[in-house]
Amino acid sequence: MIKRFFLVIFLIFLFTFFFYSLLFIFFEKFVLITPREKAFIKSSFALVRISFLNIPGFKLSLDKFFLDKKERNFFHHSPINEISFEVPFLSDGTHQVDLILKMNLFSLFERKSKISSSFIVDTQAPSINFSRFNGIIASSHYHLYLLGKTEPQSRIRTTLNTRQLPLIRADSQGNFKLALFSLNDRNSLKLKISDLAGNKSERDYELIVDIYSPKIKETFPFENSKVFGDSLELSVQMEDLTSDVAEVTFIIDGIELKGNYDRKLKRATCKLDLKKDGQHRVKVRVCDLAGNSDEKEWSFWQDTTKIVIKRSQRKLYLYHEGNLIKIYPVAVGTPGYPTPLGNWKVIAKRKHPSWHNPHKSWSKNMPEVIPPGLGNPLGPRAIELSAPLVRIHGTPHIWSVGHAASHGCVRMYPRDVIELFEQVSVGTPVYIIP
Repeated sequence: MIKRFFLVIFLIFLFTFFFYSLLFIFFEKFVLITPREKAFIKSSFALVRISFLNIPGFKLSLDKFFLDKKERNFFHHSPINEISFEVPFLSDGTHQVDLILKMNLFSLFERKSKISSSFIVDTQAPSINFSRFNGIIASSHYHLYLLGKTEPQSRIRTTLNTRQLPLIRADSQGNFKLALFSLNDRNSLKLKISDLAGNKSERDYELIVDIYSPKIKETFPFENSKVFGDSLELSVQMEDLTSDVAEVTFIIDGIELKGNYDRKLKRATCKLDLKKDGQHRVKVRVCDLAGNSDEKEWSFWQDTTKIVIKRSQRKLYLYHEGNLIKIYPVAVGTPGYPTPLGNWKVIAKRKHPSWHNPHKSWSKNMPEVIPPGLGNPLGPRAIELSAPLVRIHGTPHIWSVGHAASHGCVRMYPRDVIELFEQVSVGTPVYIIP
């Protein structure tokens, strides 16, 4: 009987010794840390807690604490075998916690061990985006498979009109699909999203069923029209649309360009620089939000010639196909009668022009008309501009060229204005700059 008693005592001692030894050697396996590995929290303040089994003889303490590989000192001890501390001002993203823990057994034995964990701070409400759509959603059928993207693993509750659809969850990349059936012409779509951290957001959408294609009403430049200069804005006017335009593509001489769409004006535009005279072919394709499309082809002619007059330099620059062809000296207006700055164009051309008195203060003593000839103030050629009473012309007063000497017009040497006259057309742009 006594032997059996001592045997039981020995076995209890052996079990206790083995149990305590096992816990002491592998104590980090029994340490619980929160937030748990890869957990999400929605606050910029994290409460980190480390706890161990409350067994007599064991005492857990913290030796060092590292947050994102930097040692920190803000912590406090809680009850026996539990340590907790608050980590403030955390930015959104993943944070790594490394702990050097000390385990003391009956104040006789001590060992250290490193425990690591990470958690994710997410304080932002989940956003949601749909491919192809921004704002109004449209379909060309009375059903729609809607592809969206939000935060990974978020839960999405969907209400279509008054009907609640089954709960869905975004995949690990944040992608999800909504299958919408039995649509009306106009529908209300409400989404409630909750991410892994518990942040929530709601979005309301208007969903339109549009079975009609968009219609291109007018184009500019017009079919077979002629435009001037090397800068151009193509434009397409649309008829009233059931759903909005999603994409406009212009193809100019085989080169594809994206257009801009003005919802208020219902007009699509595309700015471009063309450096080649002659005919240009254009194709435009308009696609609405529902996927319906319309397209149109046409052609126009272009004359890239342009004139730039630099008033301060008293020089005229002639460009063609983007290249500077020639520089001419000119006379410009005096300070009292300055040549007007701005963007103008040639509106008329006259050979051997007659001069007609403009009835200004400076011309009151001059005849009503001066016919073509050597004394004519306009010289052998006159190029009328859209600027009021301003023209580019020759002059018998060749001494004035290179000076501010005219009453607003641009004077040239007779031989130069004859040469320029042949190189410009009615419609050629004229830019007068300081």
